[in-house]
Amino acid sequence: MTKKSDVINWAIANKLFFVLFLLMIFFAFIDYFQIRAFFKLDTTLGWELYHQYQQPTLIMLWIALIVLPVFVYWLFSRDLSESIGLLGAGLIMLFAGVEDVFFFLFSPAQMSNNMCWFNDVNAPISFFSELLGHECVHALDLSIFAVSGVIIGYLFYIGMKKLEFKKWF
Repeated sequence: MTKKSDVINWAIANKLFFVLFLLMIFFAFIDYFQIRAFFKLDTTLGWELYHQYQQPTLIMLWIALIVLPVFVYWLFSRDLSESIGLLGAGLIMLFAGVEDVFFFLFSPAQMSNNMCWFNDVNAPISFFSELLGHECVHALDLSIFAVSGVIIGYLFYIGMKKLEFKKWF
């Protein structure tokens, strides 16, 4: 039987990973509002403008939601191993499509059975989907890949946390 204090200590010790996970949800919410106008316009020119400015916007959001908090944490804690673990975990979850799954939860757009646009941009999920024998990314592929990304990100974070580079600096 698990003690209540053990559960609380576990939650406190892993708070930073959970904050990154919550930032993925926040990022999805922002992404939903960003694209909402283009769903309403639904014109060729509107989508061309969206794709032209989408990547710089996404990169800036990733920096704001993952890199900056990790950097600030490192400035205060000087724990390099945990900071690297947080950065890696955030990037793993991002590239695993965690944000994309939450985007579809917020958005009126449905996660379709064939999401070939992931293949067009060479997203990591497209390679996973090909391993499963699919030409296009399926909704189940994205869901499995995202859950795997959360688990792998967490294991990476815990592994880096145990290295304790803090003692070296």
